[in-house]
Amino acid sequence: MKVWINGTFDIIHRGHLELLKFASQYGTLRVGIDDDKRVRELKGNDRPINNINERVALMESLKWIDS
Repeated sequence: MKVWINGTFDIIHRGHLELLKFASQYGTLRVGIDDDKRVRELKGNDRPINNINERVALMESLKWIDS
């Protein structure tokens, strides 16, 4: 089964990690990451804290996410 999660993932916290771990139990986990423009629209002009390249690299390093 394919599992899809999407979000800004600008500041990764424990809740994100637990969600990803939980979701990965149900199949191949793929994650969508909002681009910097979308993060600003959702979170305000002082965001993102981490740019899209940093967020992608961080998410790729997590063992629960399938590439």
